[in-house]
Amino acid sequence: MKLRIQRFLTHLRGRRNFSENTLRAYRADLGGFESFWAKSGGGEPSTLSRHKVRGYLAAVQSSSLKRASVLRKIASLRSFIRFLREEGELRGDPFLGLRGPKREARLPRFLTEKEADDLIEGGASGAPLASRDRAILELLYSTGARRSELSRLNIADVDFLGGILRLFGKGSRERLVPGKLLGQILQDGGVLGQHHPVVGA
Repeated sequence: MKLRIQRFLTHLRGRRNFSENTLRAYRADLGGFESFWAKSGGGEPSTLSRHKVRGYLAAVQSSSLKRASVLRKIASLRSFIRFLREEGELRGDPFLGLRGPKREARLPRFLTEKEADDLIEGGASGAPLASRDRAILELLYSTGARRSELSRLNIADVDFLGGILRLFGKGSRERLVPGKLLGQILQDGGVLGQHHPVVGA
């Protein structure tokens, strides 16, 4: 099973362009499954049955892990099993008919308009990088960009006339985000004229 897991991780890295953090999580999750598989008798992937998957789900859910971690481990195993089926090493879906834990419904946490204004104004001190920091906060607030996306932003990714940001998220996925007053925000932040990154330290 270990060799199949390694092939799966190579597949994710080469064809799916997953980030190292994502691959690390898959490796850890499937490493736990590999240990369970060995303790339960091991065997070829073709012997991976609904009964064994149910046993793994029970073991994971009875652990002290948070629900989000449990769900991630289950999702990792689902992806691995899908890969095995696509490779012709497993017939049928051992997850068929099995129910996993439901994801907790959490209300999003957000800042009020006043809290957001106070945060942005708080970056207007005389510190050397205060203007840059304020530009970062204004971009995050006005565009809804993720922190990781903004950290990768280059001047070439900004359409000042059209007011559009080209952002790259997980797995280098690209998305276009409208952002009004981009030129003014970046000019005030003292980052115009630089090549890349826009918001790097």
